[in-house]
Amino acid sequence: MRLEQISSDRESELGDLIHFEDGVEWLLRSPSNEYGAVSCRKTNAKLLESEAVTLKYIRTHSSIPVPEVFDYR
Repeated sequence: MRLEQISSDRESELGDLIHFEDGVEWLLRSPSNEYGAVSCRKTNAKLLESEAVTLKYIRTHSSIPVPEVFDYR
């Protein structure tokens, strides 16, 4: 297993890409703002839940390729 930190032009899109030996990759995301991680646990949980539910909905109701959500708690 290898861990790679990733980022984008948007500070809210930070995460860690986990590479497994069998070629599978997982993206571990945590909501953040311009100051770093969102400090309010309740807000953080709601943001993750919203993103996970949205991805699951798109995956189920369209042909748009989106990542599979395994867990968000």
